[in-house]
Amino acid sequence: MKVGDLIELSAHGKRLEMTHHRRGVVGLVERIVRRVVSGGGVEPAYGILWADTRKPRDAWRYDRRDIKRAKGRTHGE
Repeated sequence: MKVGDLIELSAHGKRLEMTHHRRGVVGLVERIVRRVVSGGGVEPAYGILWADTRKPRDAWRYDRRDIKRAKGRTHGE
């Protein structure tokens, strides 16, 4: 995943209560930051610019398992 990719929530991301307002919304990967995890490892975290006009940005950084590349859909799905 890289900056500029069109994304949506993955199945895991849709199950999270804190992302309920992002279901069915696409976004762009705006930035990638490195986050230190327990055990001293480093994992990427993704800042997303959402297409939701009410709240396009949030302070949340999404894990890779929370998002996936958006697939083409017909209008209204």
